[in-house]
Amino acid sequence: MRRFRWELVGALAGAVVGWLYWRFWGCEQGCLIRSNWEVMTPYGAVMGALVASLIKDFFRLRKKEGRTNTSGDARRPDTHS
Repeated sequence: MRRFRWELVGALAGAVVGWLYWRFWGCEQGCLIRSNWEVMTPYGAVMGALVASLIKDFFRLRKKEGRTNTSGDARRPDTHS
């Protein structure tokens, strides 16, 4: 559970944003995704989980680069030996 906490938080936030999007900006009819809250809410949850996973991986890789890089430049690893 702890391993996927960022994805769960992202899914919950995405579900809320998906419902809010449907409520305030969704179409009345004709739109396959945005016209139905039962579709828009899980869609928002999936998008939220994906974005949270990308953010988690970005910070994890950035932290990992910071530990292996002793030159002080966190943007790129030191390739000169």
